[in-house]
Amino acid sequence: MRYIIIVACMIIVNSRAESFSCSELEEEVKNNIEKFSNICSCATENNATLCETCEFIEGAKNGELSTDDWESLLNRIASASAGGKLSGGERSYFIQDDEVVELCIAALGCGNETLRSVACKTLVSKIGNKKRTRFASAIKATYGSVPLEESHSYVSLYCMCNPEDQDKEAILSWLKDVSDFDYMFVRALCGDTTAEKQLITVFKNSTDYTEAVELAEYLSFIGNQKCAEVLIEKLGSDLFESRGGGFPEGGVISIRVELLRCLGMIYEDEPLFTTDAIMISSYSGRKFEKERGHDKYVEEVNRWVEKHFGHPAWSGPDVWFKGMVLEKNGIKKVEAEHLIYSNIGDGSGLPSLPGD
Repeated sequence: MRYIIIVACMIIVNSRAESFSCSELEEEVKNNIEKFSNICSCATENNATLCETCEFIEGAKNGELSTDDWESLLNRIASASAGGKLSGGERSYFIQDDEVVELCIAALGCGNETLRSVACKTLVSKIGNKKRTRFASAIKATYGSVPLEESHSYVSLYCMCNPEDQDKEAILSWLKDVSDFDYMFVRALCGDTTAEKQLITVFKNSTDYTEAVELAEYLSFIGNQKCAEVLIEKLGSDLFESRGGGFPEGGVISIRVELLRCLGMIYEDEPLFTTDAIMISSYSGRKFEKERGHDKYVEEVNRWVEKHFGHPAWSGPDVWFKGMVLEKNGIKKVEAEHLIYSNIGDGSGLPSLPGD
């Protein structure tokens, strides 16, 4: 299944040689230079030599950046905002600063296709639904009209910004002869309840990790109470995938990690699904146990779900996020990473793990 949000609109350009106008982008950087300078430590440390990021910011002020440089700067500023570096906040999956959203909207409206694609991807997947709704009018105004002649990613973003009824009708009419399943969440955003039900059914029945994660993202984009409920129900799933990249053989990660991120798209003001969820994703199990407390977090999520949905979050007591597949007496079982490493004294002398 193609992931149209990420893949679409990747037009290759020889950007180093390209000349284009980014006056609005440059103005956004100038207006927020103090905040954007917090992306790195050069400004506060009074370094004699500026780092590449600071050079990009200076170049943006002076109208000297190429497409490649702008692309790098946009991504770095977005990552810094999600990391809490611009405003001194906690880490999150999502952009925290309105100024960064405004910068992306300016990029969406510029005439450079590469930068428009970067901005579109960021506005889809790097900001929570609540913040996107606040900026919906500005995003739609940048389009000017329903972008049916553009890439599907642009149509998707437009549909995520509460389009008018006549625009929804135009989009559904445009999709009437399209059978690609990837459009189901777009149809649902335009009020097609049958498409939403079909998407939910396929997600509930999915036994493939990659497919289930993709469908979970679609449901988070829709973001209504029913979709949130379905995501929470899936927290009881035993789906997992193997991990590489320096992890010990047999290392696995539960789909719960991705489901928590998707819930953060819907509940961006709830630290359990943003600040804590990214700790689970980026920390090793033993580091999360040490700094946050695995059982404490599991219980807090349980209380939150019971408060808002009237039932427990987890289907049983053995909740794990990262683990190891161990074999004993011919039977394979996933052992939670935080238990494997935390139950052996203080863990000193054990091999390091990615995320420690």
